[in-house]
Amino acid sequence: MNVLRRCAAVAFAGAMSLALVGMASGVAVADPAPPPVASIPHLRGVSTSVALDSGFVSALKSLQITPAPSGTARINNGVARFPITGGNVTVYKPGQVDPYVQGTIIHEGSGLKLTKGATTVQLDNFIVDRASRPS
Repeated sequence: MNVLRRCAAVAFAGAMSLALVGMASGVAVADPAPPPVASIPHLRGVSTSVALDSGFVSALKSLQITPAPSGTARINNGVARFPITGGNVTVYKPGQVDPYVQGTIIHEGSGLKLTKGATTVQLDNFIVDRASRPS
């Protein structure tokens, strides 16, 4: 039994050593982020386009809910467009940083209305937050 305990202790110590070395090497070898391709500190203009999923649209129809644009938004051929009113983004070369577009895109004064009978739910002022992923 004494030999078995010693083997277990050695195995545990070895596993802990490997874990600690692995943790230390991961921290010590971290690469700095590459330089961005572009940085836009005050984003304005154009729009964000979102293709409405056919399953989403079918589900709304089955529930007799009618989607419609609100404010300055537009829907045409299954694509909703929301004008960009502010924000900031930093763009990296695809594959170098994930996600390669990071920042916030603001869409004030536009959104979607979902109506059934006399009840309307309005979803407005979308903010797209493309922050870096946690490591």
